[in-house]
Amino acid sequence: MNCRWCHNPEGIATTRRPLFFEKRCIGCQLCEKAARAAGEQLGAERTPARDDVQADVLVRGIPYRARDAENNALWERIIEACPSGALAWDSRTVTSAALSDVLLRDLPFFRHGGGVTLSGGEPLLQPEFAADVLQRVQSAGVHTAIETALAVPEKNLRTVLPHLDHVFADCKVWGRAAHIAATGVPNDRILANLRYLLCGAQTADFPTVTIRTPLIPQFTATDENIRAIAQFLASENPAIHYELLNYNPLAAAKYHLVGRAYCFDENPRKFTEAEMERFAEIARGAGLKNVTIDR
Repeated sequence: MNCRWCHNPEGIATTRRPLFFEKRCIGCQLCEKAARAAGEQLGAERTPARDDVQADVLVRGIPYRARDAENNALWERIIEACPSGALAWDSRTVTSAALSDVLLRDLPFFRHGGGVTLSGGEPLLQPEFAADVLQRVQSAGVHTAIETALAVPEKNLRTVLPHLDHVFADCKVWGRAAHIAATGVPNDRILANLRYLLCGAQTADFPTVTIRTPLIPQFTATDENIRAIAQFLASENPAIHYELLNYNPLAAAKYHLVGRAYCFDENPRKFTEAEMERFAEIARGAGLKNVTIDR
């Protein structure tokens, strides 16, 4: 998926890339010296805005080519040379065992509540990895959850379900054409996975389930969209927990990091409590019995 309002745009690309955090830069120019030492031709200062997040880009005026091993090695040296952390990779490779070991360092705290939630991006794009991490921490007595948009094959979902205590799943936009326009993909696979979850949630040996809709002005936060989603959910499982998430304006600050344009020229405000409650009443009126709002 490629939601136009994505709160974590750095999680969309499937290849890693360097990021430049301008406020951390101390102007030492060690990154440029490392690039010049390798014979790289420096380009324009700013990363160009473009839609293809996996294409070649300029970061701090230095070319990054995702599929060029020599260029990747150069960027390893550039990032290592940066003393302030202004340049960093957007991701790193880790084994499920190593990640589980890190998570279980907090085991004493989890015994008093909370747990581990895999989020994203989309954690179900790596189902075997996710399942192994979840199995390791769950077997240690940690409550496990996942946040997913469900735009994956059903087998991916089935792979992780045995190791989950709770599932947070999105239903963002109703209507196939509207879903494609807003997220880049149709919602057929999502609806099929939602039906599977809604049915399973009515059985005793299934993880508990929360369905969420993020309220995005002009995209998802309309009476018609909330009503249609709620009617669908109520037709499958009227007792399902449905949560409305308030718009989060902080996402806009991330887009320059990955050379993407945000969906709003002027960042909208969050919805008021009264506005959130009105959307909740629409969902309840459509037949849902368990509706909450996240302010």
